[in-house]
Amino acid sequence: PGEVVEKIRHRAEVCIYCGACAVACPVKAIEVKKTKILVDMDKKAPLEKRILGVSAPEPSRTSILRTNEDVCLGCNSCVVVCPVNASSDPFLAAGHLNDTEKKPLLDVKDGVIVVVNQELCGSCGTCSMICPVNAIWLEKREEVMHEGREKPEIKVKV
Repeated sequence: PGEVVEKIRHRAEVCIYCGACAVACPVKAIEVKKTKILVDMDKKAPLEKRILGVSAPEPSRTSILRTNEDVCLGCNSCVVVCPVNASSDPFLAAGHLNDTEKKPLLDVKDGVIVVVNQELCGSCGTCSMICPVNAIWLEKREEVMHEGREKPEIKVKV
């Protein structure tokens, strides 16, 4: 506490603009906009503000979502923190994911969490990090394709 932190480093080549850093920042010093990440190193006296005006890359789609409906608590935490689902919330909305025609990645239908469109997933892992029972996780797409398994329709009981 009270320590001065070095400049926040942003690696544009790997950033998928998921917004997880902005949500996790305890002082709300990071803001994710359409194609920029704004980092305010000193919220009280913004003497050093860094604006990165790089184009947002497409979601990497390096992984697919897997779930275990037997352990899911139905808490909906994964739905709430998903940056793709956050497109209607201007504070949580993340980069280019705002332009997904308002279709969510995760949704609740008939009491079951459903992956509406697997291709919207940017592989940020926010859903798996928030899950208290590890009922949702990312599996490397290469491993899945190597084993010859098809992408499943994923449903989680709520």
